Amino acid sequence: MKLDATKMKATFSSFLKGGGYRLGKNPSADWFLALAGFFVLISLVVFLSTAYGPAAPALSASDSSTEFSSLISQKVLDRVTSYYEGKRELFDSLRKNPATLIDPSR
Repeated sequence: MKLDATKMKATFSSFLKGGGYRLGKNPSADWFLALAGFFVLISLVVFLSTAYGPAAPALSASDSSTEFSSLISQKVLDRVTSYYEGKRELFDSLRKNPATLIDPSR
């Protein structure tokens, strides 16, 4: 296969002018582009995670109980747990005493 420089130049210049790849003209090419992009991103994530270690080393450590306190302060943790305990109490009270519906036809 012989590469023609003028044909390559014309293709490149038309691509720069906006006449390049168009989505929707060839569905199989669109799917190939989407899957190729997906696999490139996945391989990049795998490479970066193996090259630089886990994203959260404190969570993957064997004795993470000492390092976990540096990630979340006790004050924030208490505030979040008290919020959800309040929600649990509200739902328990609604479950025990359900709201009575008024029948407007009577």
